[in-house]
Amino acid sequence: MNPSTFSELIERVRGGDAAAVEEFLGQYQDAVRREIRFLLLDARLRQIVSESDVCQSVMMRFLVGLWSGKYEIQRSEELVGLLKKIVRGRVADLARHWTAQRRDVRRNISSDHTHCVESAASDATPSELVANAELLDEIKRRLGDRPNRILGLRQQKKTWAEIAQELGEASGPEAVRKQYERALARVAEELGLEDLQ
Repeated sequence: MNPSTFSELIERVRGGDAAAVEEFLGQYQDAVRREIRFLLLDARLRQIVSESDVCQSVMMRFLVGLWSGKYEIQRSEELVGLLKKIVRGRVADLARHWTAQRRDVRRNISSDHTHCVESAASDATPSELVANAELLDEIKRRLGDRPNRILGLRQQKKTWAEIAQELGEASGPEAVRKQYERALARVAEELGLEDLQ
């Protein structure tokens, strides 16, 4: 894929274009799944953690992060590296969850399996969530007025300095960025996307 086509795809995905999200998943989902399989070396963890659940979680976190202005990606290789980083973080979180307090994996296989499924995802795929704008609408609803204004400016590719100036924020761009990220982190936690930030 040449850079201009890649940039166009990312912009369409950022805008919540359902066809672009499907194209994105078709091109990058296999790389995510390979990384998940590589990291799920513990046979006991594999019995509990579904590859599909992790993949869905990773893709959703990326899509919401892209939409919210967290990521600026220029090249396909950079995107693959970012997706793998999100996979590593998610698998590490799950491994910590199952090893915390000496959890008995065999005892929890059936009773605690729901812990590895994202509460915000339900049974929907990331593309369905973005196409229907359900998750994105819910994030906007929970953010509040000022963070939503910042979100709109980030989606217009405004820099933090430009946003601070537009908001009349005397404390500067770093303060605005931190305010926004705190608000997004709060909503992410509420929706079960705790490591979005």
